[in-house]
Amino acid sequence: MCPKEKDSHNNNSKRWGNKFIDKRNWKSYNEELVVRGEFLLPIDMFENWYEELDKMNEGKKGRPYEFPESFIKIQAL
Repeated sequence: MCPKEKDSHNNNSKRWGNKFIDKRNWKSYNEELVVRGEFLLPIDMFENWYEELDKMNEGKKGRPYEFPESFIKIQAL
């Protein structure tokens, strides 16, 4: 390096200040993200899963439905 490059490097480190020290607790931060992304389904929806599918597939031609309409609506939320 030429002397000018050394001086500019020193000026940049003075300009930007101290090096950033990360003090985050990554384990607790990750747990917060997991809880935030949690998705709960109402269990009573599964009680009449097959009855609803039977009604939807009654008289239908072609491939039968695999998921009831109530499940699709909850997924849309």
